[in-house]
Amino acid sequence: MQSPPFDPHGLARASAKARASAKARADVDTSSDWYKRNVRPTGIVVPDVPWKQTASRKAFRLIDPSPDDIDFDIDIAGALSRLARFTGDIRGGAYSVAQHCVMGADILARETGDDDIAAAFLLHDAHEGPIGDIATPAQNAINWYIQVILDEFGLTELICRNIPAISGPRLFKYALKRLKGSLDGAIYAAAGIPWPLPAGVAATVREMDLRMLAAEVDAFMGGEVAPWGGLVEIRKTCEIPDLRPEGIWSAKHAEQRFQAALRRYLPGRFPYPAISPKD
Repeated sequence: MQSPPFDPHGLARASAKARASAKARADVDTSSDWYKRNVRPTGIVVPDVPWKQTASRKAFRLIDPSPDDIDFDIDIAGALSRLARFTGDIRGGAYSVAQHCVMGADILARETGDDDIAAAFLLHDAHEGPIGDIATPAQNAINWYIQVILDEFGLTELICRNIPAISGPRLFKYALKRLKGSLDGAIYAAAGIPWPLPAGVAATVREMDLRMLAAEVDAFMGGEVAPWGGLVEIRKTCEIPDLRPEGIWSAKHAEQRFQAALRRYLPGRFPYPAISPKD
């Protein structure tokens, strides 16, 4: 997909609008310390909360982001196409989060005939665009060390007594769930999909995610060397012939397929010409 021609006048107008918006939001004048610290000459506003710079050149706030800041074609599709599942530790190459999302969405569309469910699956890992894919084993290891630190400082009993729902071993996963939920809220809102997802849709998305996981472990890892928990029971439903090491998409192809899937399953939100992926 070609980028639009550079428009310096449009950039100037956007910068002026951004500076005016920042000034209004902060209710301060342009000589204030906040303005000097947070507003760049280009008009980009640097948030007072954790943020990251995106490929579309946004200062994207990671805490309570706005749906207006979500860029699907550049930031989401691009990042997911270059982000490897299983931390890249598989045979055959880098199997991207984008390919996982598109293939699962296509299967759900065929099985259910419901584009809304397919769209929900397509975006279920979109939060990994801004924050990356923190693999479950890494999450478990971080939780392990949180527990070790709490024990060393004698805080385990205090936390378990006051907030038992997120006792030591679950602190990191609880915080990560909150972060993902905040990002998901902005992403799904930007796509025009109600959030939280209806219970039935969420359950279908979760089941498809596990089916894909089981098939991916078989295709790219030769199966489990030890039980992963629950995958054996769902193997009968996870026949996905296209999942094989030689079928891993290139990053460019994965990006284009994700962009095309956005237009296929969310035509009201993406009423642009269809993208024809090329190898």
